[in-house]
Amino acid sequence: MSRTSELRAQLRNEFIPHAISRGFENKGWVFRRVRSGRLEVFDIQWDKYNRPRFIVNFANCDAEGVVFAGSKVLPDDVHPSQCSRPGRLGPGDQRTTRGWFCQDRNFLARLVGFNKLIPAANVVRQLTEMFSELEEYWDSGHISKHIHV
Repeated sequence: MSRTSELRAQLRNEFIPHAISRGFENKGWVFRRVRSGRLEVFDIQWDKYNRPRFIVNFANCDAEGVVFAGSKVLPDDVHPSQCSRPGRLGPGDQRTTRGWFCQDRNFLARLVGFNKLIPAANVVRQLTEMFSELEEYWDSGHISKHIHV
């Protein structure tokens, strides 16, 4: 069993249905919807060392897709990193993965006696609550505390 299994399962059970209810289609960990002639896209990027941490990368572009590296990328294949102004949604402002959504506690918290892991449901609840900030950003351009562009 992977160290991220519980968190991934919680995201599949709780957050993905929420995103779908907001009009997004998903393929794996990439989510897309067309609204007001714009393609809004976000993905969930997992920690490369398989720690239970992730960040939400997002962007928007024309509903017809983008031109990336000289090639046309169709809407069904667009990723946030291919758009002109990508951003991130995360609970912290650190540039390290400690600024990401983390199920694992930091070393000091574990040393003091807290459990090694925060319940996965708490992490997913945090994402779900912050997701409205991303939708507000797409609607108005307002950059909130958890939006990094």
